[in-house]
Amino acid sequence: MRLLLISLLVFPYLACSQSAFTAGMSNGRLWLSLDSDAKTAYLTGIKDILLATRPPDETEYLPGRYTVAEFAKGLDQFYDSPENTLIPVVLGLRVCVMRFSGASQALIDAAVSGLRRQLAGSAQPRQ
Repeated sequence: MRLLLISLLVFPYLACSQSAFTAGMSNGRLWLSLDSDAKTAYLTGIKDILLATRPPDETEYLPGRYTVAEFAKGLDQFYDSPENTLIPVVLGLRVCVMRFSGASQALIDAAVSGLRRQLAGSAQPRQ
C-alpha cells in the first residue's frame, strides 16, 4: 500500500523530468522537484524497504536514531550544490549518514568527489 502511495506521489514528477535519473536511479533533480510531503513519502518508502530487506546481521543503511525530517533536511543541503544533482538520492543518503556520524569533511569530500567522477558518464535519461 505504501509503495502504491509513493508511486502515485512520485509518478507525475518522473513523467515530467527525464533527466531526473542517473544510472537508472532517481537523482537530486527529482529530489529538488518534490514538495515536503512527497519527500517525506519518498524517504519513508526507502526506509521501509531497507528495513524489510535488511539481513538480521547487517547494520542499518539509515540509522534509526535520525528522523525522516532530518534526512530530508540533509538531502536538501546536499543538493544545494548543483554539482551534486546527478548523484542518486540513495547515495546522497549515504553522504548524509557520513555527515551525521561525524565523518571528517575531508572524508566526505573525497566520497562525494568519487561519486561525481563515477557517475558523470552514466547520467543518461531513462527511456
